Amino acid sequence: MKIYENLRHGTDEFPVGIHDTICSHGFSLYPHIHREFEFLVMTEGKGTVYIENEKFEIKAGEGLFINSEELHIGIKTDNEPARFFAVVFAPEVFGNLAMDTIVQKYVKPVIEKQVRAPRRLDEAVIELLYKVHEKPGELKIKALLYDIWDKCLAMCEKCSEGARSKAVDEMKTVMEYMRENCHRSIALEDMAKHINISKGYLCREFRRVIHMTPFEYLTRLRIDKSCDMLKSTDLSVGCIAERCGFNSFSYFTKIFREKMGCSPKEYRNKSDIL
Repeated sequence: MKIYENLRHGTDEFPVGIHDTICSHGFSLYPHIHREFEFLVMTEGKGTVYIENEKFEIKAGEGLFINSEELHIGIKTDNEPARFFAVVFAPEVFGNLAMDTIVQKYVKPVIEKQVRAPRRLDEAVIELLYKVHEKPGELKIKALLYDIWDKCLAMCEKCSEGARSKAVDEMKTVMEYMRENCHRSIALEDMAKHINISKGYLCREFRRVIHMTPFEYLTRLRIDKSCDMLKSTDLSVGCIAERCGFNSFSYFTKIFREKMGCSPKEYRNKSDIL
């Protein structure tokens, strides 16, 4: 199991998603991975993006490339509003992964990290991404993505052996474990034991890589799960709290209000209206 985000990117027939995000109180991007490629362009404000634990400061007018299966996180640098859009698309946009010559020669080497595409996007690529953002239709979007990919490939570098961080892979495994078990009680010892590391190492490396503590991430998982259940089931709020790993109903409602800005019942009522 992978720690994929739940957001759908396009359709099965045309797997390209174009997403606009407004951050009212500072740039933020929840820790996640997805199998799709992503081009992120900041249109207002600024922030910090970590990609596989590499740090990038980004401001309005700048953009970044995020490869398939790479953990990425956004952290605010101030409380000023920020806006960005992301073009997220499956490798299959370029052709069949097993049989297509274009994919074999120009896409798979990037996925398999034989070559490294530039993280920071140049002005020509960003200009093309703005055209994609206008949603000019499937044919035009696909043509633009080919043009963007060609420009990025021209600046690719060969990857050195062992470039991947062991700690990043370990923390991904811990995150997967938490996602699979967030409905039950999980102790720090359980997380560390799962990948045979010490609790001290886990706490230190998790904060360094994910930029939050293990229990802060676990709480976010549980709140996200409760939001899904509030929207999709008729279960009582107390039952949902229990099924999401909260042993105390009062603690659940307190944390939910802190994270979501309303009570669980208010959230459910808003979802019903929408």
